[in-house]
Amino acid sequence: MYIKWIVCQVKEGMREAFSRAQEQWISTAEAEGFLAQVGGWNIEDKNEACIIAFWESREHLEQFMANLHDRIFEENRQSATYHTISVSYFDSLLEMDGQADSLKEAIRNSSLLRIADCDVWPESVKHFEAVQRSVWLPGMKQSEGMLGGMFSKASNQPHRYLVSTFRDSAEHHDRYANEKVPVLREKAAVGQDLNHITGRQIALEESWRVIP
Repeated sequence: MYIKWIVCQVKEGMREAFSRAQEQWISTAEAEGFLAQVGGWNIEDKNEACIIAFWESREHLEQFMANLHDRIFEENRQSATYHTISVSYFDSLLEMDGQADSLKEAIRNSSLLRIADCDVWPESVKHFEAVQRSVWLPGMKQSEGMLGGMFSKASNQPHRYLVSTFRDSAEHHDRYANEKVPVLREKAAVGQDLNHITGRQIALEESWRVIP
């Protein structure tokens, strides 16, 4: 699976215009190999829009970029609504089980996306990947409101990882963060692995959700 992660800093007063433009990406559902796309607003930065998309493969995404992307982008005029855009690409490493039957169902039923964007020290890559499987995966699965997620590695940055988890509510996530994360973090001993981590909680917009 191939993941596209987009972060836009939207111009002041342009949130509604950006949102209307984002809704027009519904046409992405027509693309071969497209699995799902969802996005919303960073809870801690009201003008930061975040979108994550899942594809069967890099080849399918590249085909979409060559054939459909530019037409949609030109028609919705979204570029006029933001100051900056950051686009990153990741290869899936581990699907994270939750209370949904599949990742697609987790995306369909979630109201909150939690992102941990991790820059790991080169010598700590093996340990960081191992504890995702042995500590974080079972710990998250047991937490209330965890629907599912994906652990992925940047396609062109060998020490960068993206942990994306889909939650049914901010309240359940906050309870998990307060009660379970400190215990899991100590057990996983990831403090020594991380050079830098950027965390985001994204309130998902229903009208941006695209699922074939």
